[in-house]
Amino acid sequence: MKKLFTSVLLTTFIVNAFSQTYWDFSSTTPANVPANITVSNISSSNNYGTVTTFLAATSISSGYAGASGGNNAGLASYAVAGSNTSLDVTLTGTATATNKSNAYLEFTITPTSNYEVSITGISFGARSTGTGPQAFAIRSSKDGYTTNIASGTIPITSNWTLITPTVTAIATKAAITVRIYTYNGIGNAISGTPNIRFDDLIVTTSTVLPVTLKSISASLINNQPQINWETSNETNFDYFVVEKSFDAKNFVEIGSVISNKANNGSAYQYADISKTLNTQFYRLKMVDKDGTFRYSSVHTVNAHPSVSLALYPNPVTNTIILSHPKAIANAAITIISIEGKIVTVQNVQVGATQTSIDATRLIKGNYVISFENNGIISTTQLVKQ
Repeated sequence: MKKLFTSVLLTTFIVNAFSQTYWDFSSTTPANVPANITVSNISSSNNYGTVTTFLAATSISSGYAGASGGNNAGLASYAVAGSNTSLDVTLTGTATATNKSNAYLEFTITPTSNYEVSITGISFGARSTGTGPQAFAIRSSKDGYTTNIASGTIPITSNWTLITPTVTAIATKAAITVRIYTYNGIGNAISGTPNIRFDDLIVTTSTVLPVTLKSISASLINNQPQINWETSNETNFDYFVVEKSFDAKNFVEIGSVISNKANNGSAYQYADISKTLNTQFYRLKMVDKDGTFRYSSVHTVNAHPSVSLALYPNPVTNTIILSHPKAIANAAITIISIEGKIVTVQNVQVGATQTSIDATRLIKGNYVISFENNGIISTTQLVKQ
């Protein structure tokens, strides 16, 4: 027989579309930035000497499909025959004959909270002179700029070329900075004079919510607690951890469930075979492939016959009255957030059957009201407007 059933969930929409952010260098500001990410202005660093004009309509782009002409970005890449033949990202600052740092373009992509952004493609037009770099490497802050996500060569013919390297896709939920390094020049560069120009930089990205809960519930079936949940998306998701608590404060892991990795979602079930005592609290810890995690809302199962609790008004704005069984010594009311955090604890007067609760300091949202009396914990749900 099913004794208790709880369910609180809001459906979340999924974004999983490829977008192309680009710079035509009419300014340093990116264009066509998709929803759920922000992209910084583009800049350069580690130039050989001081480049006074970053964007200029000098040697305008041409000769490849999509060349925008007009302004482009100029870098002065250090080059002296026989030096800077390899990339050394540990050297930073203005390049000189003694500090042979590698000039680069840089931009930062930041996903919206809870979203994951994947960088899947990068292309650009490039024009390198006889004193310019012959090679490029694209790296990111995700690993401290230690590994190439793309690399290749640049002709030093003073002609524009469209560069479309193969990109090793990278995904992150944190801000990520991408750099296009230049190196391996063979001529004698002039300090402060751009010897490589970039135009029509395109960055292909996609954003997703790694896992989205569609519903979750906890119930007592044949004296055994059972947790059921359903997802609507599991992109880059790994597994669920089922956690249990007897006081809504201290949760412990009681089992795990591997993701079905279904883009359209799946239904799951977990039965708690341990001894059932009083009221028990359950939640899910949802772990993504990169190790990051977040928690579901908290749900309760009561092993005892239901104790009648009544809230009025509900939803509440200021003050709420909880009607409950007659309180004995040490009875208490606890307000718990939907994330399982204790918001406040209030002692109940001995003999009382109604208790007034101040809700003015609660932020808007859903809460669990727990009434503990004579060793039995009963719960109900509260909505703060």
